[in-house]
Amino acid sequence: MTSRQPLLIDQYLSEITSSVKEHGTLVLSAPPGTGKTTRIPPALLDSGVVPNGQVVVLQPRRLAARSIAARIAKERGWRVGEEVGYQIRFDNKTSTMTKIRIVTEGILVRQLQSNPFLEGVGAVVLDEFHERSIHSDLLIAMLREIKTEVRPDLVLIVMSATLDVEPIVRFLGSAHSLVIDGQRFPVEIRYTDDAAQTPLIQRVVRATARVLAELQERSVFGHILCFLPGVPEIQRVITALEEMNVSGESVILPLHGRQTPDEQDNALRPTSYRKVIVATNIAETSLTIDGVVAVVDSGWEKTTRYDTRTGIDHLELSRISRAAADQRAGRAARTQPGLVIRCWSKSEQAVLAHFSLPEIRRVDLTSTILEVANWGCTNPEQFGWFDPPSKDSLNRSIRLARLLGAISQTGTTLTKLGQKIIHLPVHPRIATMLIASKDQGLSQDCSFLAAILSEYPSKPNGISPKSGNFRTQDLIEVAEQVRRESSTWTSRVTHVAQQLLELVNDGLNEGTARPHHRRKNTTQSDKHERIRRLVLHGYPDRVAKRRNTIDPHAVMVGGHGLLTSLAPGTPGDLYFVAVAVQGFSGLEPRRNDPLVLIACPVAEGWLKEELPHTITNESVYEFSRDRGAVICAERTYFLDLCLEERIGPAPVGTATAEILAKEAVANLDEVVPLAGPVGTFVRRAEWLRLAMPELEFPSVLQHRRELVSIACGQCRTITELVEIDWLGSIRGCLRHQELVALDFLAPQHYTNAAGRKIVIDYPEINETTTISEIPSPCLAVKLQEMFGIRTTPTVGNGRFPLLLHLLAPNGRPVQVTSDLGSFWKTTYMDVRRELRGR
Repeated sequence: MTSRQPLLIDQYLSEITSSVKEHGTLVLSAPPGTGKTTRIPPALLDSGVVPNGQVVVLQPRRLAARSIAARIAKERGWRVGEEVGYQIRFDNKTSTMTKIRIVTEGILVRQLQSNPFLEGVGAVVLDEFHERSIHSDLLIAMLREIKTEVRPDLVLIVMSATLDVEPIVRFLGSAHSLVIDGQRFPVEIRYTDDAAQTPLIQRVVRATARVLAELQERSVFGHILCFLPGVPEIQRVITALEEMNVSGESVILPLHGRQTPDEQDNALRPTSYRKVIVATNIAETSLTIDGVVAVVDSGWEKTTRYDTRTGIDHLELSRISRAAADQRAGRAARTQPGLVIRCWSKSEQAVLAHFSLPEIRRVDLTSTILEVANWGCTNPEQFGWFDPPSKDSLNRSIRLARLLGAISQTGTTLTKLGQKIIHLPVHPRIATMLIASKDQGLSQDCSFLAAILSEYPSKPNGISPKSGNFRTQDLIEVAEQVRRESSTWTSRVTHVAQQLLELVNDGLNEGTARPHHRRKNTTQSDKHERIRRLVLHGYPDRVAKRRNTIDPHAVMVGGHGLLTSLAPGTPGDLYFVAVAVQGFSGLEPRRNDPLVLIACPVAEGWLKEELPHTITNESVYEFSRDRGAVICAERTYFLDLCLEERIGPAPVGTATAEILAKEAVANLDEVVPLAGPVGTFVRRAEWLRLAMPELEFPSVLQHRRELVSIACGQCRTITELVEIDWLGSIRGCLRHQELVALDFLAPQHYTNAAGRKIVIDYPEINETTTISEIPSPCLAVKLQEMFGIRTTPTVGNGRFPLLLHLLAPNGRPVQVTSDLGSFWKTTYMDVRRELRGR
C-alpha cells in the first residue's frame, strides 16, 4: 500500500465497519471532501465486513466512476482493471480480480435484472444519493427487496455529503445512521450583493478575476473551480477571461460531460501551475481535484424536466438547491482553507430549495416502467417506491410503453419486444427503432441515428437556438452532416453507434418487432424512406401535422402546438416526426409554441401502413351554426391527430334529430316565434289555461316544445323547421271540444254593435307565469264605437272584463278602464269636453 493523505473519514472507519457488521445497513452523511467515497469501500474489505464477493459502488456520473477507480488504485497501489475497476456504458475496465467495482446506475440496474440474487456481490454502496436520480430511487427499492427476501447478508450503504437521513432510515427499516460533522479546513463564503443587476456570465467572470487577483496578491497557490450550467456558458466565460488577460500564468480549462476521457483527465490531473477549471455540475460530487482553494458558483444548473405541453423531456435552466450549493462549496477546502464566491445574494440564498426535485418527479418514466415490469411487478403503483411518482406521470409512461408495444395493452406485462428493449442502453423509443431496423437490414444506419438521438442533448450548441434564429433540420441531413464532421462529439457518436450495432447484431433475434422484409439493391432514396418509416415506430406520439405546407406552425399528437422553420417561399412537409424539440430555459421568456430542432418528414400513407392499429375512423354528427344545419363530419385519426376530415349534410334520422332538436329547443322563439297568428293563438290558449284552471286546459307552450322535437325527425336544418305550418300543428294538438271552448271562452275578436270585429289582445304568458300574475286581456276601441254599450265586454263566459283602451277618433288613447258603466257616469263628460276643445 502506498502512502496516502489523511482524511477526516479515516477516524470514523472503525465505527463505520462495526456498525455495518452489526446492522448490515448504514445510512451515512458526511461533508464533501471527507474521503468517504474512496476510503469506505476498501475499508469494507480490510475489516472483513465483506469477506467474499465484490464491493459495488454506485456513481451517478461516468467521469466520477473513472476518477474514483483511479484514485482508489493510486492510494492502494493497485491497477485499474485489476483489484479495482469501473464499468460505465460501453466501457468496462474490470476483471476476475476486481474486488471493488465502480459502476454507473444503469449498469447496476441491468445487473440486478439479470442477477437478482446479486451472486458474487458482498456489498452495494449507493453514493451521492442526495442527487435522487431515477435509477438510484429504483435501485434502493430493488435492493431493499433483495436484502429483505433473499440476501439478508448483503451489506447496503447509502451515503452522501448532503443527505436527509431519517426518510432513508425509515424506508430501509433496520438501518443504522451516522452523521459526521465538521471539515478539516474552514471555508469562507461570500455572496454577491448586486447579482440581480448583472448578467450571469458577467458575474462569474468578474468574480473569477477578483479571486485570481486576490490569490496572486496573497501568494496563495491553488486552483479555482467555476461552476456553470452548461457548455455554451463555459465557452463564453473562458472566452471572456482570455480576452481580459487576467489569468497570468494560469491555464483555463473546461470540464464537462461532452469531453473525451483524456480531455477530462487533463483538467483533473495535478499540475505545478494554477488552473482555472470551468465546469458543469459534473464536478459537483465525487470528484477529487487536488489543490482547489476557491470556488466560483454561478448558482444555476441544467436539469431534465418533462414538459406537459409537448410530452417531451427537455433540458431546463434552473436554480440549484442549497444542498447542491453546499456540495460545490465543499470542493474548496480539501487541503487548505478555501474561498467560495456565490454569484447570488444572501436574500436569494434564503429562498433556495433545500434539495433538488428528485428525477422521479420531473422526467419521463417509460424506461422505469419497463424495468419495474421486468422486475416482476405487474402494477407499478404497488412497487416498493422510495418516493412514489405521481399517478399522472405513471399513466403517461404506461401509455407510451403500450404505444411502443413494449407492454401488454392491459396491465404492464412485458411483451417479447419489451423484453428486448430493456437490454438496449437507450430510451425505449430508440430501442424500438433499432430492433425494427434489424429485419429491414438497416441496423448500421439506424445504430448511427440512435447514437445521434441518444447523445443529442450533449451536442455542442445543439440545444440552445434563439427563437428568432433557428433552423429545423431533417434527421437524415443531420446524420449525413455528423458523418462528415470531425469533433469530440462526433467521435463519441461513432463509438456509441458501433457499440449499439454490436448489441443489435449479437443480442437480438430475427423477427422481433414488425413484419418488415429485407430489400436488396435499393436506391438511396428508398433507403431513406425505410429509415423514416422506422422512426415512426419509436416516435409515434411525436407525429405532427402542419396547418398547411407553407405554415411553420404545426400540431402534434396530444394537441401540442409546435413551431418549425421554413425558408421563404419553400413549402414544408405536411407531416413530420418532431424528433428533437427545444425546451424552455429558466432565463428566457416562454414562447407560445416550442421549437422543432430536428424533424423527420413522413407521409400520411406511412402512418396507415406502418402503424395500422393507431388509425381510427369516426363519423360525428354536430350542428354547424354557419350552415344552420346538422352536418356529418367523417374523420380519420392517427391516435388523436386528425389526418382527414370530410364534411357533408347529415342524413335524416334519429342522431340528426337529437342534435337538431337540442339546438332548436335552445332557440325555440326563433324556430317557432310567438308573433302573428301563432303568437295570438298561443296567448289565448295560455291565458285560458291559467285564468280557468278548473278546465284543465292543456299547455300549448309545452306542446310547442314537443312539436319541435317531433318535427326534427324529418328535418336537417333550422330553415326547414321555421317553414313548418306551426299554427296548424299547434291547433292539431288540441281536441275538437278544446278548440270550441277556446273560441267561446277566449275569443280572438270582440264584435261591436255595428258588427265590426276588433282583435282582443291577450297578455304574453310564459311557462313560469302564475294565476296571481296574469293580467287582463285588452281591447283597443274607438270611443264612438262603444256608444250605447253600458256594460264592459267580457271573456271567460262573463267572468273576466276586458281592459278597455278607449281611443279618440284619431286613434289617440283617451281613457283606460275596466268599468265601462262607471266611465259613462263619471268620466265621459270630462273626456267629451277635452275632445271638443281640441
